Amino acid sequence: MNDICLDGITSSNPCEFLFLKLSKLDNLCYIGCLYRHPGHSILNFTNNLELMLQLEQIKKLTTDLFFIGDFNIDLIKYDSSNEISRFLDMLLSYNFLPCTILPTRITDSSSTLIDHIYHRANLKRNSYNNVNCINGIIITDISDHLANCLILPSLTTAKSAPDRPLVRIFSQKNKLHFSN
Repeated sequence: MNDICLDGITSSNPCEFLFLKLSKLDNLCYIGCLYRHPGHSILNFTNNLELMLQLEQIKKLTTDLFFIGDFNIDLIKYDSSNEISRFLDMLLSYNFLPCTILPTRITDSSSTLIDHIYHRANLKRNSYNNVNCINGIIITDISDHLANCLILPSLTTAKSAPDRPLVRIFSQKNKLHFSN
């Protein structure tokens, strides 16, 4: 989706993002992949993200919407940082629920929850079985961050073809085809 932008992105407040539209069967969702550069203002990022959520292109989306990425905002510090609590409260006010609750960057001396997944459910119909969702962390040494995962089982099932009995037709044409 090329029509979505974060207007406040500057060299003093950098952020990278990409929005994707995905569909499978009759489910449609949008995924916003975000990377907030560390060491820059969380408050400015929060304000810019809120401005983006107020864009007509976002407000008119009634499908499931996900924000995923390396936000470089440690949610473990929600209670002790006004900027972090403001960030999370803003997303909650737009009906985004955090799906990540475990640390995603662990060192010998610290653990932080800086990689996030947020989900805003379809406003018109429930597409996923939220009761049976699976979220977690995949331990891997690909990077210094652990990988987030989220599995939301679909409420719609794939339509399978009716069972057809297995038969062989021994016609002359099929015999010739087999021998060739």
